[in-house]
Amino acid sequence: DGAIEPYMDALAWRVLTTPTLRSRSTYGVSMKKIILWTFLTAVVVVNLLGWLVGVYSDVTIGAVFRIALIMGITTIGAIFTGAAALLGFLDTEKPNN
Repeated sequence: DGAIEPYMDALAWRVLTTPTLRSRSTYGVSMKKIILWTFLTAVVVVNLLGWLVGVYSDVTIGAVFRIALIMGITTIGAIFTGAAALLGFLDTEKPNN
């Protein structure tokens, strides 16, 4: 386990400090744009589902729970976007042989 940690730290540092990886994902779309679209989609979907539940049942989904759902979906989107960028970086890396 201890042998892989320095390599992963160096790889994470290269990913975070390389301008193209910080601003672009593997598909050439800005990561900021992907997170924004994920956030906006989460806002619409969570509020639409909350409204539908309120219309068709007597249950009301509170605003705090809706905000938690929206932030959770956005965070998960950020994690998967970062993972996609990291995996794209690993595909392009060449060994030092």
